[in-house]
Amino acid sequence: MIRQDFLWEGGPSFYFDTELFPPSTDSFALGYFAAPKSGSRVCDLGCGTGSVSVLLAEKGFEVTGVDLSCEMLSAALKKASDKHIKMLLVEQDMAKLDCGENYGAAICSFDGINYLTKREELSSC
Repeated sequence: MIRQDFLWEGGPSFYFDTELFPPSTDSFALGYFAAPKSGSRVCDLGCGTGSVSVLLAEKGFEVTGVDLSCEMLSAALKKASDKHIKMLLVEQDMAKLDCGENYGAAICSFDGINYLTKREELSSC
């Protein structure tokens, strides 16, 4: 079955085959991102324990994980270390994001964007 999802009402949409890519963390990270070109960089906002960050890094992306919680970043570091993956992890509020780098994509999986409760925070991010 082909499913269409909207990023926001009236905004960009994406399509995926629910049999090939059942909705899950793995299908998001692996199904919606093509194989990276050398040096392709992704910023994972609200990366939490790093599940999506690790999947993207395994696929070959240079990943920077950003989260406000040092406990979550510690868990992300352990996941990355266990798989011998190198990635940058930054403790920072995504509403005041300043990575000082250029990225090909920025993602915010799951409910991380819900922590931005003011329009100004969302715009800033």
